[in-house]
Amino acid sequence: MGEKIRIFDTTLRDGEQMPQVVFTPEQKIELASIFSDFGVDIIDIMPVVSSSEKELTKKLTSLKLDAEISASCRPIKQDIETAVDCDVGRVTLFTPVSDLHLEYKLKISRETNLNKALSMIDFARSHGLTVDFAGEDSTRADTDYLIYFINQLSKKIDTFFVADTLGCLNPFAEYDLIKKIKLLRVLGQKTGT
Repeated sequence: MGEKIRIFDTTLRDGEQMPQVVFTPEQKIELASIFSDFGVDIIDIMPVVSSSEKELTKKLTSLKLDAEISASCRPIKQDIETAVDCDVGRVTLFTPVSDLHLEYKLKISRETNLNKALSMIDFARSHGLTVDFAGEDSTRADTDYLIYFINQLSKKIDTFFVADTLGCLNPFAEYDLIKKIKLLRVLGQKTGT
């Protein structure tokens, strides 16, 4: 296959979005250690959620686990500065890419969304951070815009996550979407679009 597979675990952040699931800081530290020992490459956490999550993120980065700690951040300076303050070396920026979310949630245009993303990627990189990017609601986005968005970010980020935020796709449909994105990205790169 030739491509290295990395495990990016979101249990400490996304796992708590499940009803009645709340981890104590001690449980999160124990889970992070278990994940790291298991071979997880990157552990995701969101320090801007609360002061206790910020302190937990600092604690996790100080443990020097084999797994890298990544701070999920909205594409705003304050979130990125919080991540820097936590001594993480990696951030996962995220923004919606579906027209529904852009129009009704953020109330911004596609171009404004892209420009904001690019600007905050540059800001994060200026602080020495490795940047990943998650396209919230990717599976309901216009495929042409999604590919254009990914192509514009691709030289500045390490990984782009195609997020099925609302769980709209089954595994086969998700596979088909990723395959289509990869194919159209390659074609677009060859034609310069």
